Amino acid sequence: MRISYDYYNVFYYVARYQSISKAAKVLSNSQPNITRIIGKLEEELGCSLFVRTNRGVVLTEQGGALYYYVKAAHHQIELGEAMVDYINNSENKTIYIGIAIDITNNFIQDLILPPISAFHQEHPDIHLQIVNDFTPKLVSDLQSGLLDIAILTSSDYDIHESTKASVLFTFKDVIIAGNSYKDTFRDPVSLEEICSHPFVGLGKHTETYTIYDRFFAEKGLEFFLNIETATTEQTLSFVADNLGIGCVSSRYAYPAIEEGKIIEVKLKEKLPERMIAMVRNEQSPNPTAAILEEYITRHISKITAQ
Repeated sequence: MRISYDYYNVFYYVARYQSISKAAKVLSNSQPNITRIIGKLEEELGCSLFVRTNRGVVLTEQGGALYYYVKAAHHQIELGEAMVDYINNSENKTIYIGIAIDITNNFIQDLILPPISAFHQEHPDIHLQIVNDFTPKLVSDLQSGLLDIAILTSSDYDIHESTKASVLFTFKDVIIAGNSYKDTFRDPVSLEEICSHPFVGLGKHTETYTIYDRFFAEKGLEFFLNIETATTEQTLSFVADNLGIGCVSSRYAYPAIEEGKIIEVKLKEKLPERMIAMVRNEQSPNPTAAILEEYITRHISKITAQ
């Protein structure tokens, strides 16, 4: 089936504005011609795409299904046009990417770096600048226009209306301890019980700390860090050296548990679900950031679907 793109373009604007007259105005065309094109498209597809009403037009079930894909295709064309314009007219082609400090290295290596690498191979002339910082600072920089994209822990933060947030994936944390705690934590324990032991974890400026400070407070407990670390990797090392108990993602903890470096502390309470979210400033004049966003989203969707 070969149908002119012009037909789909007309269909897109009629569906978008739910009005033949508005679509005609946007396309600098006449209403009778717009009506004729829609009729021709319906004839080619063998179904009605719109129901005419006094207020305009409403998509039928078939029309709604078609609009879902035509809208996506139209968006891709707009991105392509913006990309060409950007390449032609911009001397400083840079995407500024913020990555939260409390995202573990294995998350970054497995889920974030591959799509960034694929994007760079496709667009080698575009400079990528990576910034590592705490989640609140990255959100602030994103809102002020210093970053194009930020990849953050959790989605529970203040998102400005100029940003677009999407959850990339969710994960679970586990409580871990060194091997000297094997007898102490042989059976499941309560959150209150582990408060009597020294705690190792990411510092007060991280989203991870905020999550667990809130979680403990909801249980009427105080979350106190005896040792503050700069990275999850440091937390794991200190815990393995029996300097306290900690809390890290299961994806990162289980390999070390299987190797016998640490043990998992079974908790009676359910730990909060964690998230990795990608946030993009939609007011950024750099259209390549949206293309990189799609690379990352598509890669992670494939990985998490396996």
